Amino acid sequence: MKVKPQIVIAIVLVILAFGVGYAALSGAWATNSSNGNGSGDGDGSGQNQGIRGSSTFAEISSLYGIAEQDLMTAFGVSDEDAGTVTPGSLTDIYPDAEIGTGSVRLFVALYLGEEYDLTGDANLLDPAVQMLQERGTLTLEQEQYLELHTVQE
Repeated sequence: MKVKPQIVIAIVLVILAFGVGYAALSGAWATNSSNGNGSGDGDGSGQNQGIRGSSTFAEISSLYGIAEQDLMTAFGVSDEDAGTVTPGSLTDIYPDAEIGTGSVRLFVALYLGEEYDLTGDANLLDPAVQMLQERGTLTLEQEQYLELHTVQE
């Protein structure tokens, strides 16, 4: 029995269409990016992986619903520098403290009460840690991590 190529092509297209349709309906198929405000990259670090070194504090504030003043206080940024400081530029401000993009991701996750992979070496400044402790949402594991990764200004 021979099958015509047109029939094979039609069958493949129907199977493909049904497969994509089923995946879209079940939520397994996402055709648009959430720009860091979705469910994360699947690595258990929450939604803050959209924070890049070039993101501004204003963008981070808008995306994650964190007061821009809280971000500035947490990372020792003055009002006049607020528009130009990015997570990537924090490494220049604190060259010996290892404060940077990972630190901002850590802060945002803990601020929002999200899970965060604590196997990294992200440090936070003391004002950031104090702010998080005042919020009262830290787990024991997060408290212990911050004891070892807090930098005094």
